[in-house]
Amino acid sequence: MRLRARNVTAAETPANIRLYLGQSFTLPGQEYDAQALAVFDGVTVVQVVDDIGMPSWRPAWLFQVVDPSLEDDWVSNIFHGQLTLVVGPDFIARDEESYRAMVELDEQQVERFWKRIECRATHGGVTGGGHR
Repeated sequence: MRLRARNVTAAETPANIRLYLGQSFTLPGQEYDAQALAVFDGVTVVQVVDDIGMPSWRPAWLFQVVDPSLEDDWVSNIFHGQLTLVVGPDFIARDEESYRAMVELDEQQVERFWKRIECRATHGGVTGGGHR
């Protein structure tokens, strides 16, 4: 899934999404590859490699979908708490613990994350990171 960061202000952002804004290292107009997506507490978030090179979960509301195609290695999982859906590589979407480990930037999860991006870039898959 390819995304383009939108140029939006905090004032026009819905209240339930403002809670998830934080500091952003994505630039309006730049394109990013979604690495995973989740629905947490009713807010859809996407994981991208931000402009400082970090895996970052950002509200999907901040992006426009440029290409809705899903990666061939993505799976989905449904949960029954604050986290209700995760779609992405198995090491992220397998279970709630895997998702939380990625959100918390667990060292092993981050290593898997970068290894997947490197492998896909090397073998002709989606490059996966940052903006082009």
